[in-house]
Amino acid sequence: MIKKNYVGINYDSYHDSSVAYFTDKIEYIGAEERFSRVKKDGRRPNSALKYLYENYKIDKENTVFVFPILEKEISENEWAKSGLIDTYNVIAKELDYGLDYAKSITTNPVFVRHHDAHAASAYFTSGFEEKTLICTIDGGNLFDPYSTNIYEGFAGKIQAIKRIPDISIASNYLLITAALGFKPLEHEGKITGLSSYGKYNENLISKLKNILSDKNIIHEATKWINIGSQELPPKIQITEKIQVFDEILNQYNREDIAFAIQYLTEQAVKNLLDQYIGKYEYIALAGGLFANVKLNSFIKDLGFKNIFVHPAMGDDGLALGAILYAKSVNEGLKPFQMDNVFYGSSYSDEGVEEIIKSNGLTFEKYENIEKQIIDKLSEGKIIARYLGRQEYGPRALGHRSILCHADDPNINHSLNEKLVRTEFMPFAPVVADYQTKELFENIDGAEYTARFMTITRKCTTLMNEVGKAAVHIDNTARPQIVTSNTDDSYYKIIDGYYKKTNGRSILINTSFNMHGEPIVSTPEEAIKSFKRAKLDYLALNNYLIYIK
Repeated sequence: MIKKNYVGINYDSYHDSSVAYFTDKIEYIGAEERFSRVKKDGRRPNSALKYLYENYKIDKENTVFVFPILEKEISENEWAKSGLIDTYNVIAKELDYGLDYAKSITTNPVFVRHHDAHAASAYFTSGFEEKTLICTIDGGNLFDPYSTNIYEGFAGKIQAIKRIPDISIASNYLLITAALGFKPLEHEGKITGLSSYGKYNENLISKLKNILSDKNIIHEATKWINIGSQELPPKIQITEKIQVFDEILNQYNREDIAFAIQYLTEQAVKNLLDQYIGKYEYIALAGGLFANVKLNSFIKDLGFKNIFVHPAMGDDGLALGAILYAKSVNEGLKPFQMDNVFYGSSYSDEGVEEIIKSNGLTFEKYENIEKQIIDKLSEGKIIARYLGRQEYGPRALGHRSILCHADDPNINHSLNEKLVRTEFMPFAPVVADYQTKELFENIDGAEYTARFMTITRKCTTLMNEVGKAAVHIDNTARPQIVTSNTDDSYYKIIDGYYKKTNGRSILINTSFNMHGEPIVSTPEEAIKSFKRAKLDYLALNNYLIYIK
């Protein structure tokens, strides 16, 4: 049998459109937002696909095109089988646009259901050889009524155990995000951070639970607009129904409300997983809910020996997930680990010097720029790092990052001010693998997923001494663990800085972008954001750039 190449295209979620290319390994993954500069862009991923065609030789005769979407007739049957056909009739408008797009690209598209793609993304990149519990939860998908799913993964095969036809736990989190005045689908992480400042209030939790028991509230309080438009990106619009939360908003502070939704989410997930604890030691997670790093830590501590959360746990991971599912069915596929997530677009140095000069900036070019970066960081400077291929997923993990020292808690405020951000969770500490056990408690079984900043862990006394700016009010941090095979340049910086400070300080890492914008993609965007934020230095590939 001739092995096929695979192209995955996600355009069914109204947000986070993406493209992936897989041969015998991951070759490329691109999110449309990085090209269009519209955060979480859900329009057709034409630019991400164009980049693929321009930079890779795609043999269409030997390529399978895969889409994480159910065909309309199958979708309608699934909704009827779920018992939620009335809900489907209320919310379904035109479901053909994604399917039409698929059929415009290839005459023989392969369709994989949304949550099977999520499950495959988690399981096949987990590296777990043991029997694995897989859980996928997100805010729902109009082609699929089951927004909560349980699977077993073993020996390169995924088997669905349970599909739950109900309004998702994740939808409730989205509603509270909106009710508290934040942007749904983008600012849920702020609620997670805010929850650590709140406290348990039984009356509040009871009232909130009662409001959320209305299964129609998500469809009444929110609606999608601009569906299918190429001029305007799809987005969620909040309706007057959100006022159902006014009573608790007037009675309780936002910290306690955030605590309440986090608590209810954790308890709902615990109830879902309880019957599997003790039967499985390994768990793999994907779906937008698992962007919640505090929840992921809670799950690990339920009794799982090893946990893995796919780095692009949201719908930007569906293009790859659909490929992995299809390939496993067609050819067989064993779980593997990713050394890094640098699968995105890259740009040459051509014309960079002219761009730097035209922006009135000064620069030096170095063979060993890592040494320069370490020296500047040890002087307390803030440095934006731009290197090679950009990251896959929502986290900046060293190629589109802003780095600075973590020993001064005030750096969070000053850096947020520069980037025009409002955050309630400290920036993530980035540490070399050999440091982890002295800085974080109970890290065993979470080291691999922590490479991608997807889980929190309790901090040790030493971590509180050397990484004050990265420790949250609940004594947790969401570390990024860097290994020597993650990326040579990045590892040199992390390792070199730690040694230069004699182990008395570590670095924090936050994404290189201004508030409300996607992570920077091109050198021009990097320079523009660097100037706007008035950072100290920009290390763009081997150029060290600063303002005179």
